[in-house]
Amino acid sequence: MRRPWIGCGTGRLPPSAPTRGRLSAQETPVKKNLSLATALAAALALAAAGVGPAVAADGTTGVSGTVKLGSAPVANTYVDFKGIGASDGQTAYGQTDATGTYAATYVTPGTYVAQVYAYNANYLTTYSGNTVREPDAKPITVTSGATAAANISVVASAVVTGKVVDAKGRAVKGVSVAGTNLSRAGYANAQTDATGHYVLRGLATGTVQVTTYRTAGGANLTASVKVAAKQGSVKAAKTLKLKAAGSAKITGKIKTSGSAVANQGVSLLSSKKVTLANARPSKSGKVTFAGLKAGTYTVVVDGTNITKKVTVKAGKTKSFGTIARAKLTTIKGVVKSSAKKPVAAAYVYVVDAYGTIAGQAQTNTKGRYAVKGLVSGKYTVYVTPTDGSRDYAAAVKITASKGKNVARNINLSKGSTVSGVVKHGAAGVEGVTVWVGAAQATTDAHGKYTITGVAPGKTAVYVSDPYTGGYRDAVKKIVVKKGKALRVATIAVK
Repeated sequence: MRRPWIGCGTGRLPPSAPTRGRLSAQETPVKKNLSLATALAAALALAAAGVGPAVAADGTTGVSGTVKLGSAPVANTYVDFKGIGASDGQTAYGQTDATGTYAATYVTPGTYVAQVYAYNANYLTTYSGNTVREPDAKPITVTSGATAAANISVVASAVVTGKVVDAKGRAVKGVSVAGTNLSRAGYANAQTDATGHYVLRGLATGTVQVTTYRTAGGANLTASVKVAAKQGSVKAAKTLKLKAAGSAKITGKIKTSGSAVANQGVSLLSSKKVTLANARPSKSGKVTFAGLKAGTYTVVVDGTNITKKVTVKAGKTKSFGTIARAKLTTIKGVVKSSAKKPVAAAYVYVVDAYGTIAGQAQTNTKGRYAVKGLVSGKYTVYVTPTDGSRDYAAAVKITASKGKNVARNINLSKGSTVSGVVKHGAAGVEGVTVWVGAAQATTDAHGKYTITGVAPGKTAVYVSDPYTGGYRDAVKKIVVKKGKALRVATIAVK
């Protein structure tokens, strides 16, 4: 089981999105003459009697209580404590036993919030005060020589079950299945068992898209369905049916100059220019895409604008021949702000005309960047400043010539400021993320947000609560005028 608050961060697993967490228990060395069992028994007895905080017989400072889902105890889970306010940086934890009882001992006096982290469970990550949102957690005060009581009733999650079969209706074993809430935060994953069945736990109420895939000869076969999930309930999704892989194959050879061929990415696009598969050549440069349907495809040597169109019939193998890639060249320059000052830590991405990445870099303290990976043709250089910048992201078109490096300085433009408030009913909502284009901010304790560096034009304000089971997503269309601040009407979340 993964423990949150280990290292640094929030302990939440967002759309990508990256795992965060930290825990570093601040514990005093245990006294040799201490009877821990006696101390815990006394503390728990007092807490059960409704007395809190309880003064331990030996002066132990801590927190104790129970964790339950409804009336059922939650066993073998961690209860993590994170200091807030003047106690920021202080942490501690306890672990529940078979009865759902836990005790965190030798806790530094101060104010904390507690978290019961959930992963693939029938409940959601829940905080003290029985809420799924950390900003709404009930503070716990720990005083010297006393044991504070903190019972937590975890919030039930939605559970989705189903089955994966192949084109002939046979159960598919060992494939990954993912469930994603479409209107709010929520994600779960599982693998099918020997009968093709799966169970997705830890989702929120609302429409969930269930997706599975497997790789066949380099081609990704996918299937997805939608299901209405409800917290505290188990919902069965329609059977996911993976289509049969095609019988066609495309093969060929890549040659590179100046770098190892195995480092050169190769993509396969459909006739609609959708990426179907990615591959790396072997040491000898051989590339194979199998499991394809009959049709016309485009082989792209990533980031180079080098392509080869191939038409293949069912059951046949078609060669794209040998593609020679010239020596890679570099684009470099300086990124400056609208105030004509170097921009540090900006992200620079270079993409070819087919949408494949030639390379990426981050500017140094002098605003300089260098990206190697170009060959020739048209490219787009995307520059994204760090959060809080008053300038907005730029997209610059360039043309590269074979064998020649490119020098290009990029000047960012000053963006507008967009501000407003997010509310649930009459109360401001703290801790939700607000996006406008590439810029974002987090609402304060009053639900207010201010976003700088917004590009002019028609766009929208997107609101997303990062906590599973929290508020639903919201969106409001806006028009941003160049150089003008915009106050957005209140955005209500449910």
